[in-house]
Amino acid sequence: MGRAALVTEHEHQWLYNSHLLRVRPHDLTQTPYLVAYLARRATADWLERRAVGTTGMRSITVRTLSDLPVMLPPLDKQREIGAALAAVDEKIRAHEEIVRTTSALRDTLSDLLMSGRLQARP
Repeated sequence: MGRAALVTEHEHQWLYNSHLLRVRPHDLTQTPYLVAYLARRATADWLERRAVGTTGMRSITVRTLSDLPVMLPPLDKQREIGAALAAVDEKIRAHEEIVRTTSALRDTLSDLLMSGRLQARP
């Protein structure tokens, strides 16, 4: 619930779970804007309030999703907004990769230092 992802050509042939809803814009240039819109906290909150099911398996229907009010500025503004937010998302992904890599490095370094296989230098 509340998570959105962009399916690119790389994932085009993947099978997706029946618990997912696929949204396809009429105009592909709207895609980055719509992904960002669906990823908003306010959108997730709207969907959560309308979800059905138990806490562990909340879901929404296609009908509920079709009732989602979507703010659609002119197409040129959608492109600008989508591009700006996609650039920020790319920076987030890069920083998350830095954190993952640095964390793995720390784990390896910790094991080497604590086992005595590597000496710390002052």
